[in-house]
Amino acid sequence: MDNSTPKNPKLLIVDDQPLIGRFTQGIVHNLRNRIQLILSYKCLATGEMTEEAVSPETTFAYIEKMVEAAWDMSQILDNLMYKSKMDHSLQLTSLNINDILKKELDFWQANLQFKHKVKKKYVLDEHIPLIPLVYTDISQILDNLIVNALDAMWDKEEQTLTIITRQDEDNLYIDVQDTGCGIAPENLSKVFDPFYTTKPLQGEEKQRNQPTGTGLGIYTCMQILKGFGGDIKVTSELNKGSIFTVIIPKQNHG
Repeated sequence: MDNSTPKNPKLLIVDDQPLIGRFTQGIVHNLRNRIQLILSYKCLATGEMTEEAVSPETTFAYIEKMVEAAWDMSQILDNLMYKSKMDHSLQLTSLNINDILKKELDFWQANLQFKHKVKKKYVLDEHIPLIPLVYTDISQILDNLIVNALDAMWDKEEQTLTIITRQDEDNLYIDVQDTGCGIAPENLSKVFDPFYTTKPLQGEEKQRNQPTGTGLGIYTCMQILKGFGGDIKVTSELNKGSIFTVIIPKQNHG
């Protein structure tokens, strides 16, 4: 028996640590920006930043901006609480993969690379049906694939992430496409192997801000999908980018 291979995909959380760090930094950044907005508008509304009197109409406009920033902060925290709750639930529920995707993409706005550097293209099939799924299974797959895509594009001037949902009679499909470094043909068969990675290990980076890896992200996706009869495929062109396609059967065992 090969004890180097993890047996339980639910325990494959090694790659989550850098991801949590990225999200934490982004969440703090987004909240701080809105706090600064509220403080600035408060100073404007009370006349602290000008010697001229502030009209009631202008004061009301500033208050509206403060309320808008506060609502944005509330939405950020709501998204965080929702993801935390759903990611800890193993309950099988009738879900729409588009809804899961939208929730996860909202949360990804906390990632600074995703928010500011990456051009996003989403093509979602509006007729995707509800099927029995565990939310955290799909969210973990999506998070791993998005991390993989962003890391592949980290040093590219043009960074485009394309996500497509589609279906046929038997399956649902999620395509996650990047414009990153691509995968050499001789390495395509290795990407689903545990601990295979083209990224440096943490502490072995050759460039500043270079992403690191453990080689468990894509392997985790494969193991989770196997649990309910799904699959994952990859096509890639070196120096052009990759497309990972998640295959989810409409009739699955959850």
